Amino acid sequence: MNTTQSVARLAVFDDHLAFAESLGLVLSMPDDLVVVEVADAVPDPGELLSRHPLDLIVCDQNLGKGSDGISFVKKLREVNNDLPVVLLTAYGSPGLRAEVASLPNLHYLSKATPVRAVVAAVRSVLAGLPIGEKEPDNSGPKLRQRELDVLERLGRGMRAADIAEDLGISLHTVRDHIKSVLVALDASSQLEAVLNAQRLGLIEPPI
Repeated sequence: MNTTQSVARLAVFDDHLAFAESLGLVLSMPDDLVVVEVADAVPDPGELLSRHPLDLIVCDQNLGKGSDGISFVKKLREVNNDLPVVLLTAYGSPGLRAEVASLPNLHYLSKATPVRAVVAAVRSVLAGLPIGEKEPDNSGPKLRQRELDVLERLGRGMRAADIAEDLGISLHTVRDHIKSVLVALDASSQLEAVLNAQRLGLIEPPI
């Protein structure tokens, strides 16, 4: 982290804008982090750095439209060799890991990583420490169909009362399902549960 600043300035790029905005919101919650730019495509590195004195970039590997995180980092390294980048991807192939290892200040993080662990990883990188990522548990959390129904509607921004009406169940039952979902996804809020579920492929991010 830049020692002249008490708060680290971050940028988040992911081709799913809703996911990028949600992750940016979570990363901005701690007092020591603030996300100053969020987008569904990576900008020109020179223009980006002229807009913001960044301390770290979080970037998806698969950006769509023929763009990818590795290519962005290679362009970034032409103008700045020190700015750390955390690369998010659902597919950590050996080839990708080798490319990550070949580029300076580039760190790999699975998209299956829980949100709180992403925040911890960002702090580790800012402190110059290794992330210490664990392989994701492919078994995933076990959710009942009705819990998935509630979770999917939470992901669409529906309130508990609206979910109850939509599913034809009581508000008390919906709240019980939400509590179970929070426990199963190791989440402390509905937003964190939705983000974790999207990372694990349990629900689709909104288009």
